[in-house]
Amino acid sequence: MKKNCLLAALLLSAHIPVYGAVIHVSPQGDDAGGDGSAERPYASLAKAVAAARNGADKSNEIVLADGMYRFCASVTIDAKSHVSCIRAANPGKAVLSGAAEISEWKEDPKDGRFLIADFPFEIIANATYALVINGVGAKMALYPAKGKRALPYFADAADIAKDNRTVIRYNKKALPSGDMFKDLDLASARLIVPQEWAKNRPFIATNDWQNGVFYLKGRTNMPLGRFNQGYRISNSIQGMTEPGTWMYEGGTAKIRYWPRKGETPENLKASISRAVRIITVSKVKNLRISGLVLEGCSVVPGCGAYGKKGPAAVIGGWKPQGLIVENCEIRNTAGSGILVTKPVNSEVRNCKIYGTGGHGVHYADGGNGGGVYNCEIFNVGSSGAYLQLQYVTLRDCHIHHTGRSAAILWTTGGQVISNEFSHTMLSSRDGGAIYGAMNNSLFEGNYCHDCGDWPGLYNDEGGKETVYRGNKFVNCWWPFHMHQTRDIVVTNNTMECDKPMRFSFQGSANAVFRDNLIRTCKEIVDDRYLDFCKVWENYVETGSSKKGWGARKLVRLEKKEKPLKSPIAAFPTKGSIFPKGGAFTPSMFATPWKASRGLDRDDKGRAYTGVPGCWLYAGYDAENLYIKASYEYNKFTVYPGCTTIGSGNWGEWDGVKLFFKDLEITVFLDGTILSSDPSFKFDAMNSSVKRHGGCGAKGYTAILAIPLKRFGLDGMTVESLVGKTINFDAEFYNAQYKETRYYEGPSKGDGLAGVIRLGAPAPDKK
Repeated sequence: MKKNCLLAALLLSAHIPVYGAVIHVSPQGDDAGGDGSAERPYASLAKAVAAARNGADKSNEIVLADGMYRFCASVTIDAKSHVSCIRAANPGKAVLSGAAEISEWKEDPKDGRFLIADFPFEIIANATYALVINGVGAKMALYPAKGKRALPYFADAADIAKDNRTVIRYNKKALPSGDMFKDLDLASARLIVPQEWAKNRPFIATNDWQNGVFYLKGRTNMPLGRFNQGYRISNSIQGMTEPGTWMYEGGTAKIRYWPRKGETPENLKASISRAVRIITVSKVKNLRISGLVLEGCSVVPGCGAYGKKGPAAVIGGWKPQGLIVENCEIRNTAGSGILVTKPVNSEVRNCKIYGTGGHGVHYADGGNGGGVYNCEIFNVGSSGAYLQLQYVTLRDCHIHHTGRSAAILWTTGGQVISNEFSHTMLSSRDGGAIYGAMNNSLFEGNYCHDCGDWPGLYNDEGGKETVYRGNKFVNCWWPFHMHQTRDIVVTNNTMECDKPMRFSFQGSANAVFRDNLIRTCKEIVDDRYLDFCKVWENYVETGSSKKGWGARKLVRLEKKEKPLKSPIAAFPTKGSIFPKGGAFTPSMFATPWKASRGLDRDDKGRAYTGVPGCWLYAGYDAENLYIKASYEYNKFTVYPGCTTIGSGNWGEWDGVKLFFKDLEITVFLDGTILSSDPSFKFDAMNSSVKRHGGCGAKGYTAILAIPLKRFGLDGMTVESLVGKTINFDAEFYNAQYKETRYYEGPSKGDGLAGVIRLGAPAPDKK
């Protein structure tokens, strides 16, 4: 019995943190005369950390008494700090603020609607600040305001190809007055320009208001013109359009605020963010931060996950192991709530995070394990949780009213379970309630509702082998979007919307969509993404949420067999593309091939579109048939945290097979080319394989020269070859995923499915 009791005690103690000395901190303490005891506490966290570092104990607990603690700069906790816990004596009563108080508000002499005050510290050029008035975050001035049409700029199709622009030409005729931007304060105003998949926020170097031209301090990072959604101006007098909004002028160091009803200079209790961080963690192990309220940090140039000044977040840093942030309230900050890079087994638990300009929680640049549990994250300018690491868990959280996604995950082995997501993507484009590339992951028991025009769950960039089951979608006309994924299973979910729904598997392969309950306003008889599905079999009830849903029907959609393809046109090349007596060079890949054929059939001739993709091109001269095979085998994320599990990358043992009469050719990814005819080999004189990549995709392009005499077409001129045909077949095969294969047709290499027709010279494209 004694042994059993001792064992039980040891097991229990293994789950209870054991600390050394307890160091006390109080707003009424004294850094100079205190000793960290309960009777003589220190006044600052910085002093307590320094005492822990210099003390004899290797594991110290810092306890903060009730009250306000203001920070001009962050306090760093590293492996040598000997701090294992920072907690509030009474949860929610110790407030750590990176903000400075503002006093002496006066009526604006230029406009009686506004109150003005001096900036309480020196402004940093192009910084972003957060203002809090009477405990509520004020809205930054924005023109035109949200809900109003953005201002147009001049950009057309010619601008789409011009990435990284530094100039935006605006339309003065669209402004209420032509000189509206004449006195724009360039020290503080910035543009907001939504583009193809993100939102750019450049500062302005020069404003040529007479000609309507903004010259930017930075580049747009994506082309202007595509999805031209106009622009808005943040932090300018033009955006002061309603009570509760504010701005600051970098040129005069003044804060301008439009008071809400009942607010006067006498009763304003105001503060503005100052410090970039409050707590910096650097390679710390097993640190617990508990029960604190943290607020009021700024974003300055050079800060961020990879910036020289470190991440802009109330808690931020690098490579923590076993970091636990629990029972904390994080609020009203210009940057992110928590931002750490490469965390290992770190967790955020039972926290309330709101009013952030950036992400609520951001695990950046890889890492392993841990997650976010039982948190409410809302009213954030970016994503609720940005989780860029393997084996991460998002569980029992309520995330809502987010500028971007409720959560962005680049993960392998992740779990998203029993969360609620709503009112997401309020200011960004291209995403969903959940977005990213998720491999070998599980989404289960989540409730997703009121997601607007964006998908509920969005797996992108080649995510694979992820299961979505038992989730519920309400008022979500686009429940999920799988973009260039493979082996995705969507099953036993409930989807309910009064509008027609979209279930998209764009560019995907081998998807299973079955045993879901779909409640929608009209019968489902077709799905434009059916060809991307291995199985489409679901229960459907039609009707509406107000009038009720009708009888349940099992709907099974089946792909149809496709007719044989028309011949591939092979156009004459301008002489041999392989130099006589010399080796092939990569520059010859630029040969102007005139036509292509995508391999997009299964072994029965039905459509089998998706990733990977394989394309064939053909050309010829008087001596050779030239085949160009281009193969993108791994449309798969390169983002940290999202890696392939298994024997290797998708496509590692893949190949493209070409079948001709009495000749079979196989091209492997490593450049090896095999021929079924021992007398006909491929070398640098008649073939080349070039690897390529980009946007997460890997693949290759191979060019082969096959003598026309193999097809009985030797000794002829190009003119006499026009109209001749060569029977062939082609197959992409995958040794790792044998069910994923593409054919030219259903003949399985018998030479009857495909035809190459030697055509007349085609005009060059201009």
